[in-house]
Amino acid sequence: MVKLIYGLAKFSNLKYGFGSKPKSLDKKKFLSHIKKYFHIFECADIYRKSIDHVKFLKNKDIHFKISKLPIKKSEKTIENYFRNKIKFYNKSHSTKKIKVLYLHENSLKIINNYKVLNVLKKLKKDKIVKNFGVSIYSENELKFAINNNLYRYIQIPLNLADSYFFFEYKKKMRKKTIVARSLVLQGALLNSVVRKNFQNQIRKYKEKIDNICNNYHISREELVYRFLFSLSRLDYAIIGSVDLKNIKNIIRFKKKRRLSKKIMKQLIYLSKQKKRWVNPRNWV
Repeated sequence: MVKLIYGLAKFSNLKYGFGSKPKSLDKKKFLSHIKKYFHIFECADIYRKSIDHVKFLKNKDIHFKISKLPIKKSEKTIENYFRNKIKFYNKSHSTKKIKVLYLHENSLKIINNYKVLNVLKKLKKDKIVKNFGVSIYSENELKFAINNNLYRYIQIPLNLADSYFFFEYKKKMRKKTIVARSLVLQGALLNSVVRKNFQNQIRKYKEKIDNICNNYHISREELVYRFLFSLSRLDYAIIGSVDLKNIKNIIRFKKKRRLSKKIMKQLIYLSKQKKRWVNPRNWV
């Protein structure tokens, strides 16, 4: 059964993605509402002030992402960079060990850098970090992470439009913990997208999905989430909505039985095909 993680990206920047954007958000009150739905929360040094709110998440597991590693510097400088980031995080969470530390990069030359790998080994030896992970953006990154024993957690984009990585490499990731991110393609699968690039491709794809929805009398929102919850071998999925109603809907969808094999066969066929437009970085 897929377990849920609450990601603090949109929580930290309400302009992120295409989902609903409340004019204001009482963040402390919001966290107090959703804590009962999630045991794991994800923060990052690039999610503005997300670490500041970790203090409200007592008795929760926190996954921490670090970015912008100074790989051109000395190994000692890189090590100090990690330790300073971890020290700041630990101060907020009052913990002595991070359960999962991700390298949040978009570059093979960073996750395979020998100085970075040496530093990660030191942190693990010193029992400062329990597990390491990578947030994958390219196929080359994924191939390297699969074959490197240091990276146990692998985060991949996985949604009803983009399941290529998952189905192409699922068997090879059998010793890894697979984490799905971008579940609604930054909101594009559920909301209108006004972009010059790929706007028509996204619209036409959603029309195909809506045809399936009509055939099986199911809403697009439910289909988007239950597709993920019906996948075998998926360990975690990151939820990032700042709408309490949406979160309650997602929890409700998760409690339903898996979609039929007939529906899944159609959805997998559509979603696992490579598509250039599923990468939001190509939209601008």
